[in-house]
Amino acid sequence: MPIVRTPWYYGWTIVAVAITYQAIVYGVALYSFTFWVPLWEDEFAAGRGDVMLVFIAMQAGLAVLAPFAGKAADSLPLRWLVLAGGICFAMSLILTSYAQELWQIGVIFAVLTVAGLVLAGPVTAMTLVARWFNRNSGMALGIVSTGTSIGGLLLPLLVVYLQAEFGWREANLWLAGLVMLVIVPASLLIYGS
Repeated sequence: MPIVRTPWYYGWTIVAVAITYQAIVYGVALYSFTFWVPLWEDEFAAGRGDVMLVFIAMQAGLAVLAPFAGKAADSLPLRWLVLAGGICFAMSLILTSYAQELWQIGVIFAVLTVAGLVLAGPVTAMTLVARWFNRNSGMALGIVSTGTSIGGLLLPLLVVYLQAEFGWREANLWLAGLVMLVIVPASLLIYGS
């Protein structure tokens, strides 16, 4: 690892960055998904089963793309993977806010949202931590694995607030802004991997 001068071991900064990006993408896409369901039912005059097909498409995309993300994490710079994941995730939120049909949201979630989840999710987080820690690696891996759960605790509160205040379309734009303001700069703190 390159020498980064901080009063603490820089690997703990990496843990904080990885927790942050996992919390945002998983907290918004997976843990908050059910808050879009009734809004999309009304907006697109769709049944609950139709809306849940979007979730199924996202899960199928995760199952297909996760192994490729693992291969990419082994061979490509993790900083750029996380950055690409953040940008893909922000783009998915922006594009869904302009969707005119439910099938468009399904395609966006199956491709761009999934790209964000696999590139800025647990695969890259665990790989980052494993590369930075020789000592205390078990503790560091345990701490970073809380990222998705932290997102599940905090982000639904934000999503519901934004949806109630602005409507789901504008809420998605605010969430895309959050991704661009937090994940993109945080990814630039990733060194040596």
